[in-house]
Amino acid sequence: MAAEDNNLNKDFKFYVQKLVVFGKHKRSLHDLVLIYTFFAVIFLIQISSLINRLIGLEGPIFIFDIIVTAFFVIVYLVANYLKDLKYLRIGFVIGALLAINALWFLTEGSSGPSLFLIAAFVTLQVFISVGKEFIYVFILTIVNVLFLFIAEYFYYNSIVAYTDVKIRQLDTLSVVLLLFALEIPILIYARKILYKERDDAMETAEQKAEVLANMSHEIRTPMNAIIGFTELLSDPQIEKHECHTYLQIVNQNSRTLMNLLNNVINMEKINSGSTKVYYSNCDINRFLDYVVETLKTLQNNPSVKVKAVYSDNDNLVIKTDENLLFQIMVNIGYNAVKFTHQGSINLGVEDHLNHVVLYVKDTGSGISKEQQSVIFDRFQQAENNIAIKANKCNGAGLGLSISKGLTGLLKGKIWFTSKENEGTTFYVKIPKLITR
Repeated sequence: MAAEDNNLNKDFKFYVQKLVVFGKHKRSLHDLVLIYTFFAVIFLIQISSLINRLIGLEGPIFIFDIIVTAFFVIVYLVANYLKDLKYLRIGFVIGALLAINALWFLTEGSSGPSLFLIAAFVTLQVFISVGKEFIYVFILTIVNVLFLFIAEYFYYNSIVAYTDVKIRQLDTLSVVLLLFALEIPILIYARKILYKERDDAMETAEQKAEVLANMSHEIRTPMNAIIGFTELLSDPQIEKHECHTYLQIVNQNSRTLMNLLNNVINMEKINSGSTKVYYSNCDINRFLDYVVETLKTLQNNPSVKVKAVYSDNDNLVIKTDENLLFQIMVNIGYNAVKFTHQGSINLGVEDHLNHVVLYVKDTGSGISKEQQSVIFDRFQQAENNIAIKANKCNGAGLGLSISKGLTGLLKGKIWFTSKENEGTTFYVKIPKLITR
């Protein structure tokens, strides 16, 4: 028995991210590192302020810490709720350079900790900047540093010196240690994400290549059948009963090809976030009839009985997107059709108080334990699945992944139970929203 969904590995890092990044938007690596940086800088300033007090530095430095803290708290909170952080990145660059400039004059210029902060700032920009932004930031930082050295050279009296050499050394050491403690973990986290994205991209590219090879077979097979039998239909001497059989074959292969093309289009829509949900009343019993009739047109083996198991409630109506729900059930049902060579396929519904559970139960080959944990992953059918090879059923491996994505759009859940050589049952839980 498989779980309803593949859970995330909710370790310490997961909860830290939930604490720091609490907005609802999906974040890119650049945005994540930027928000983490805001969060880290707030703590860095507080610890630095405490150290300054311990070593006897107060006055202008204390006021500077309060102003910078307030600025970064506001920016951090705004960043968690904004979708596009482009202008915040620009604001961060300007704000950080202004803060470094102020600190340069307040902490003995090039003899203090400011140079270390500049190095840390440039390093962070590698992960925060997008596109050519890093080049512009890098040039701006070089120009700014040159300005600081020139200002220090010609206006040295404007630089606030430490009262004691040991205090300067302690302050510089504290900044360096804090940078190691707060910035290095951020950089390690960013590098880890980059490596993971690279590995995922390479894996996806390999899977796509294998899928395209399988899809070429999936497309050619029905197309060859359609072309071949339409050519036979042009023969004037063909018998009427043969004509009817050939038309059924052409119709069946056309629907198979259309199902494949729909899956490819649906996957791209889900990936781009362009799939829209249009709610309307859906009569579940009538809906099951529609799905069953569609699956019958996709059957290669008419000896397998495909039937609907209706609800006792003749007026079971829910409010959902019937078209998306239809795609979910046809994708699941088409898998059952492909892998069931004897017995039956039942499509039914369980009526609950606030939701319904639609199911597709077959007596097919089942799903191996090795495949159960990844069955909803995209392109998974392209893997070395023994059951698929044994049944000579190729496919793009998109159907179940699409079904999972569409079920999520309908605020539902999808899961399954399966035993090898005994069959599989898929369940789709959908909220009623409106009943009558």
